[in-house]
Amino acid sequence: MGRTTRHVPHREHGGLALVSGQRSGRLEKYLARAALMSAFVLRNLWCGRRLRPFPTFLYGGTSVGPLSRSDIKHVERLYASINGGSPLDLRKKAALWLHAPRLGIGVRDAATGELIGMSLYYFNARDRREGTVHEGYIGLDASLRGAGLGTVVRRHALRQFAFAGLRGVSSRISLANTASLNGNLKLGFVPVDTYFDPSMGEQRHYLVCDLQPYRPYRLCASDEQERPKS
Repeated sequence: MGRTTRHVPHREHGGLALVSGQRSGRLEKYLARAALMSAFVLRNLWCGRRLRPFPTFLYGGTSVGPLSRSDIKHVERLYASINGGSPLDLRKKAALWLHAPRLGIGVRDAATGELIGMSLYYFNARDRREGTVHEGYIGLDASLRGAGLGTVVRRHALRQFAFAGLRGVSSRISLANTASLNGNLKLGFVPVDTYFDPSMGEQRHYLVCDLQPYRPYRLCASDEQERPKS
């Protein structure tokens, strides 16, 4: 008798359907991420057009002023060194590429020009609706911490954005990060939402700083020279 061969097309078809479904799922996720990134780029391109580059001033042996596109590689290296090797995320990099002098502050060694600190901003969807800009990140070299420079940089940004006519600055801070939270509260940030971030496993505040109290001041070269308008 000849040998017979059994065919199980339903299994083969089922396997093909599974592979096709997995590929379709990955494609949908990719397209969704691409759509979100496209929306982010267009939003920041549009909202950032009204801003002016940050002024430059000297403070305690450092030069505080605008970042540029040519600084992006230096920003990436500094971010990784401060954050245990973690890479700078794509949104912050895109915002710098679009409007580095308007959305990025660099802190440099006044003698060498080396980048030793930064503050990065961008517009999220809620910012677009509420007329605010988001404080995405502020980081300083360990040698600069505890001297009040972070507060000076934040205040500089708040006055610049007030000058541009924005209503406020938003921020996200973990409740456990009491140092950053207290620093922002002193500058006028107020928690408006509290939520659990599953990616971080922490409770976080969404805060907004009303820029109205910062409007009576002119933008000058340094904090020491700023005076109320007469």
